[in-house]
Amino acid sequence: MVASCFTGRVTRFFRTKRWIAAAVVAGGMLVAAGGATVYAASDPPAASPTPATTPSAHPKPAAARRTLLSRADHATLEIRSHGKWVTVDLDRGNVTAASTSSITLSRPDGQSVTLQIASSTKFRGTEATSAAALKTGVRAQVLSENGTAISIREGARPLAGG
Repeated sequence: MVASCFTGRVTRFFRTKRWIAAAVVAGGMLVAAGGATVYAASDPPAASPTPATTPSAHPKPAAARRTLLSRADHATLEIRSHGKWVTVDLDRGNVTAASTSSITLSRPDGQSVTLQIASSTKFRGTEATSAAALKTGVRAQVLSENGTAISIREGARPLAGG
């Protein structure tokens, strides 16, 4: 008698849609528990010491910037310098003309840009150490503010497409 009573309740439970709701709730609880377990396993507590990472594990920020900027012909950047925000331009291309007072670049997008060289302009790169040492036909990156070069980085070979 007891067994037939229990069977009847189970049969009525599965005839109704209550079991669908129960399955959804149970599944949601399992997913939430699994997600919490994955989160706990992947995120160490803040109090525990972090293990040292190898240099190849995470790209260096400078390398990431070089990769992004190496694909740009022209960029306008806002940087913080000496406590104030300054807007600077970055131009990349082949040097078509150079003198002690200006530099002209032919960018890969077909634009030509001429920038003034000041006494405070810094020179970096393979061979350029001054405005007089700039060569035509080689690639260069120029960081400028209001049309005056802040920094000129000269490469060893021409830039493709420029």
